[in-house]
Amino acid sequence: MMEQIKNYLEESPHEIALVGPLAEGITINESIPTLYIDAGAKFKKIKGYSLGDNDSFDGKLDYILPAKKDFSDLSFALSLIPKKTKKLWLYGFLGGRRDHEFINFGECARFLDQRTQTQIVFDPHTSIFSQGEWSLNIECEFSIVSFVRQRVSLIGTCEYPLNNDWLEPHSSHGLSNHGSGKISLKSEKPLILFLN
Repeated sequence: MMEQIKNYLEESPHEIALVGPLAEGITINESIPTLYIDAGAKFKKIKGYSLGDNDSFDGKLDYILPAKKDFSDLSFALSLIPKKTKKLWLYGFLGGRRDHEFINFGECARFLDQRTQTQIVFDPHTSIFSQGEWSLNIECEFSIVSFVRQRVSLIGTCEYPLNNDWLEPHSSHGLSNHGSGKISLKSEKPLILFLN
């Protein structure tokens, strides 16, 4: 079964969706390869594969992980993502327990630390970007948060530009900026972007 899942994920040139337990009411783009993570399997229709340790889903999963393990189901799913994938859609991973959200952000940052020019989209307001240069159009208040100390450039139509400045982990330095058009973002490591 694992070979089938890996081959299936190779079908998309650049995008893959992961569906978590809180995807109620979210429109899932099933035209791209989709993995349903544990209780996310309740949203599976026809296409895609489900996997997890079955601790939050009563049905049958396509691939079952051990119940006792030192990694999350999401972490395992991320390990299956092909290198060519440049955009991940994570549906239903926000809005539940805060510890889960925080750890999900951390797992995604660890995943992106090994990538360049790759983006993970949680919802229309929350994305994590790998290291690299990004051209963005932001017309609202926004915040950027780093997981590690790194140099960041934020240039363009924003209230508080950064010019290769140090951004400390989880600091308020990137809090409550305001964009009014095109912005260039450059980072050495992953960053979260919150649009408000």
